[in-house]
This record gives sequence, structure tokens and C-alpha cells, in this order.
Amino acid sequence: MEKLEILFPAAGEKPKEKKEKETPWQVAPYEKAWIRSMDLTLGTDDRRIYQEMDRDPSTLKFMVGEPMTEEDLDSFAVENNDPGKERIIYAVTSEKSQGKKMEGWVMLYPEGAGRIEEVSEKGFYDFPPDANVIEVSYARYLDKKVADEEKERGLISSALRQVCYTYGLIDEEIISKIKTKKTIAPKIFFVAYTDPANSSSDRLLDKSLFEKRGQLQYDVDSEKLDDFWVLDWEKLFAYFGAKDEAQAEEMIRQLGAKNKRYYRA
Repeated sequence: MEKLEILFPAAGEKPKEKKEKETPWQVAPYEKAWIRSMDLTLGTDDRRIYQEMDRDPSTLKFMVGEPMTEEDLDSFAVENNDPGKERIIYAVTSEKSQGKKMEGWVMLYPEGAGRIEEVSEKGFYDFPPDANVIEVSYARYLDKKVADEEKERGLISSALRQVCYTYGLIDEEIISKIKTKKTIAPKIFFVAYTDPANSSSDRLLDKSLFEKRGQLQYDVDSEKLDDFWVLDWEKLFAYFGAKDEAQAEEMIRQLGAKNKRYYRA
């Protein structure tokens, strides 16, 4: 499986070399999403779609901060091709579009030391001192030209599972525990934050095998508390042991989804 961007370096470390593959990729044939690098340079379809998503009222409702300006996007376009970058964004595509049309995105960026400390102090999660904590965010492109019944469901949760799993394959601690069938004690951790009113995002993270661990104030300018989630590595690696699509879907029901209405999210 030849691909992948760099991992975010821990404090004092140099970033690993970026090994980029231009063609879309996926981890398992039963996954719905195909993943590729996003091209945010001026005039590309990726940039146009990203701007539409960034300004969509349904997105803005749960977003912290303001939509990116043209200057922001220009800088981000350069940054997304830099091996030492601070964040990584992947375009999510489907088999139907043959990896061309972007139907959403998954973004990764290093979590701040202050929030890691807050999570530990509140008892939500005890990260080890050498933890590489990565926050994830995501969005689905709701193309108004495509009828709802024709839109493929489950693309973003599929992409998020695959991106996290592929990073897990780089964590030597995870691999050693998988081989010896011991409890996983990773150095890489994926976290996410959701507005409690955003039930769609809750369903997505549940299907992506994240676990809700508590609530904290994510936006310092708001008094509202947001839900805090952490990826469960044990469940994710169990899921990717599935033999086929039917078994994978059943494992999502067993490992993740808590309510039947989640299955179509």
C-alpha cells in the first residue's frame, strides 16, 4: 500500500518524509470511499467545491471561526504540498466518480498542548507523555444538483476509518501489539470535537469507531460545551479484519453504532 503523507512530528522531531501517490487509494475493497490529495490551487474543481462547502449555512452552523479567504486558500494550497506542513487535508471521492469529483474532505492537524492537558485533568483520557495527538475534522459536499436518493451514503465515515487505520500502520507500537495480540498502547491518538446538537456528526464518529469521553469548552469565545471523542484502536483494527462487505457492515453494528438510525449516516 504505497502512499501517505507525513506524520505530524512530536516536539523536537523532524517530520517524516512525504511519500505521495497521486492516484486515489483505499485500504479495503469493502470500503465505499476512495481517498486522494486535495488540490486547492486556483481554478481547480477541488477549490471550488471546498469554497462551496466552507460557505454552506449547514456547515457554518457548527463551524468555529470564519470561512477561508482567497488568500487563506492560496496559503493552504502551498502548505498542503509541503512535507513539513502543520495540517493535512484529504479529498474524499467515490468509486462512481472514479476518484475525480471531491465529495467531501478529512483534515488532520496536531492537537494543542493546552487542550491535551485539559482532557487529562478532566479525566476524559490519559495520554502518555510522548503521545502524538491529532485532531480530525471532516465535511460532506451536498451537491444540490444531485438528488438525495442518488447520493452515496457513508463516504466520510469510510474515509475517516481508512485514514486513521493507515496512520496506525506507521505506529510501531500498534503493529507490535497487533502481532502479539496484546492490548494496543499507541503513541498516535486521533481526537474529535462535536456540537451536541450535531447528531449527524455523532453518527459519523460512531461509525468511524470513535468513543465519546466527555464534554469541554472547545470554542473559547463560547460558553457552550462540546463533546470530546477519541478513536478506539482496538475496534478499528478488529473492523479491518473483516473478510468482506457483509462482515464489515455487521462489525460496524457490533462495534460502533448504538442505534439503527446510525447505519445510513
